[in-house]
Amino acid sequence: MDCKLAKTPLTARVLADYRVQPMLASDTHLMRGLEVLCRRRVDLDNPCAMLAVDIGALKAARFLSDAYRHRLRVHCNVEISSMLNLDWIVTMAEHVTQGMVIELVERNDLMLREVEFRKIKNICSAIRRLGGEIALDDVSGSSIEERMIAVFKPRVLKANSRSGLDFISSMATDSIVVAEHIESPEIAHQAVLLGACELQGYWCDVLKEHEVPRSIMAPGVAARLQQSSMASAVMQ
Repeated sequence: MDCKLAKTPLTARVLADYRVQPMLASDTHLMRGLEVLCRRRVDLDNPCAMLAVDIGALKAARFLSDAYRHRLRVHCNVEISSMLNLDWIVTMAEHVTQGMVIELVERNDLMLREVEFRKIKNICSAIRRLGGEIALDDVSGSSIEERMIAVFKPRVLKANSRSGLDFISSMATDSIVVAEHIESPEIAHQAVLLGACELQGYWCDVLKEHEVPRSIMAPGVAARLQQSSMASAVMQ
């Protein structure tokens, strides 16, 4: 499922700080979604910096969702602290559309407060009313995740460990289960045995290197392709 992103000032501005990673069906390896990821290291202890990244990711996700004409899910992350910020909420209301998935990351003590938990629940409901979906990232099996899965009913659950995938299986949900950090065919096979229906990681990046626009693909894959091109030129 290819997409040609025109090289315009708008494209450059929206995607300047972001790249994508594909999510593939575990049986056919067809691309099912893209996750928008920040290109640079972010200070996770700086709520203002995280808010800026999370707002930018919303805009990038909407841009890509429109570019792919909603044929793929397009995921973007949000910290709980950002999700409770009015600026993020306003941006979300302006940009969330059908096919966009908001991934809740870094569950923290805020979710242990009943008032904040109810606020997040209401925001998740608003996202769904606008056509979007909810995902939980890096599920590990904590009690707060168990409650969030039961109450929020995420469309997508993601894990990067055997214990996380086992926990998701124990919840008996109808969510799409994505195994992350897939670095090889062997790891992909093990993830499928543990219940993953979609795969994400460097191995998937390489499989889809000719379907993802080079301007937004993973840096490692882009560098490898560039080296390959240079080597071919030298040989000619």
